[in-house]
Amino acid sequence: MTNYYSKVKDFKSEVYFQFWNRPGYEVSTINGNGIGVFFYNSQLNFSDEIRGVYDGLISYIKIAQVGNGVLAEIFTELETRYEVAIGDSVPFSLVVSLDRTPLMRFFNGKTVRLIPSSEMYLSPTKLVEKVVMEKISGKIGNLIKQYGCRVINRDDDTKADVSIYLGLLHEAKNFSGYCIMYDSYDCERAALDIYKGLKQKLPLDDHGCIYNEKINEVLKGVVSVIQGI
Repeated sequence: MTNYYSKVKDFKSEVYFQFWNRPGYEVSTINGNGIGVFFYNSQLNFSDEIRGVYDGLISYIKIAQVGNGVLAEIFTELETRYEVAIGDSVPFSLVVSLDRTPLMRFFNGKTVRLIPSSEMYLSPTKLVEKVVMEKISGKIGNLIKQYGCRVINRDDDTKADVSIYLGLLHEAKNFSGYCIMYDSYDCERAALDIYKGLKQKLPLDDHGCIYNEKINEVLKGVVSVIQGI
């Protein structure tokens, strides 16, 4: 594995871009320095509001060029991962994997406003509040307090893996505000309860769906339910 490092200072704190090579991924370089960082940096254009929320939290960014597109992963001090894919159909996408334990340390008593920059088309403003996490915790039970948003139940061969994802898709018609992953039918009720709670609390778009990949059935709503690990 070959790594190239470069620093940029779009945020007040230094952001580290880590380039890596692996089978099927080609990183364009000039004199050993990854040039993808300049292209990617021009696409990562957060508003001042977002920049204020995540300032100082980003640890490093992994980025690789695949054909004409760019794949990147942004890792933060909160163990929150951003998966960024830049391509022709979706020029910018951002998926935030929420880990409740570190989130509660940062979001305790705060309201986080995720506001897109002027170059991003996303409406309406998405809000993530502590109350939402508490509602999710109450719906699934005490296990979520112990394991965070990722809940694993082991009853003989029964396993359940519930994860909450916040997605921002730029110019994507199939925007899903939240995604719940599970591999057990026992989690379907919890998924629907979570959806109802989020629908009441958040101004989510009407796009997307609750989807059970295991039985290939679309339910309803803006929350995607797919088969987990």
